[in-house]
Amino acid sequence: MEEIYADLMSDDVGDKPIVCFGLPYKCINVASHAAAGLAKRGHDARWNTYRKEEKEHGGDAKSILVARGSNIKDCGGRVAMIDDVITTGASKYDGQEVLQQLAAEDGFDL
Repeated sequence: MEEIYADLMSDDVGDKPIVCFGLPYKCINVASHAAAGLAKRGHDARWNTYRKEEKEHGGDAKSILVARGSNIKDCGGRVAMIDDVITTGASKYDGQEVLQQLAAEDGFDL
């Protein structure tokens, strides 16, 4: 599976770091496989996702991102949003809103 994503994304990723951003919840694994496949080809690829609900236990109670922005900010805001199905597109708008909020809070451009 990793090789398929790497084949599809490798040319567009180039030599700059990128985050494969998996929309919850089904595409978390897809994003991690995409990042792994790209990394095996020598790309600086990472993955991230967010929770639909705020975390209510341990650590930062307001956290909805799995890895609080560091991956995205370190990659210069380069994100490949990954979803499994396109119907109304609502999940992509939700993901975009999360990314824009994070960029505003952490001071980087998408």
